[in-house]
Amino acid sequence: MTAVANWKNIGSDFSNEQQIVRVLYDFAVDGGATGVLNLLTAEGALIVKDFHAVVKTACTSGGSMVLDVGIVTTDTDRLCDGIAVATLVANYTFEAPYVEGTPNTRVLPFHLPDNGVLAMEIKTADLTAGKIEFVFTIMKA
Repeated sequence: MTAVANWKNIGSDFSNEQQIVRVLYDFAVDGGATGVLNLLTAEGALIVKDFHAVVKTACTSGGSMVLDVGIVTTDTDRLCDGIAVATLVANYTFEAPYVEGTPNTRVLPFHLPDNGVLAMEIKTADLTAGKIEFVFTIMKA
């Protein structure tokens, strides 16, 4: 499975305290083809307590790209669902839950099992530029 260049493996050296994990998606490094890009993998079960993301460089697309962030294979849009490329302008900040056109429902905190993967999914059309920093607050389960 493909991952962003800056993906994280949260593992055994991780203490029991709450930690903030930052993962940077960068089009210039990671490309922008439609599909799933891993952001972090749990080495041991985790509790994901909070999530937000900041657009560092505006995202562009030749089409109507939308972005999801969630758990690979089980809940691919748990943290955000259907963020349109036009929304992803520089300095735009979004947090979980982000559901386009739907009232927010509580999705945090949640249990991410051992070897669980959080990922972003580029859907509908390729990205042609952009940089997004994903920020997760986590702790051991």
